[in-house]
Amino acid sequence: MTEDRCPDCGQIIYMVVWPKKRNALEHIVIDFKGTPHGIADAVYVCREGLLWTTKFDDNTDMPDYTCIHCEWNA
Repeated sequence: MTEDRCPDCGQIIYMVVWPKKRNALEHIVIDFKGTPHGIADAVYVCREGLLWTTKFDDNTDMPDYTCIHCEWNA
């Protein structure tokens, strides 16, 4: 969820993050306490607890932004 509002309907815009891929082909999945988890591409949380978006390399899938109410997309 973001703090921005949809330009079409005024609802809160959501960020859609994509899974990180190894060599731009297969998703990276780690085992965390017996449960598989994907790693989100282009986002990280700093020590202060802020979520940052950044292009890590040429194959980074940057997040999309969407309204789950009217399906606006950016």
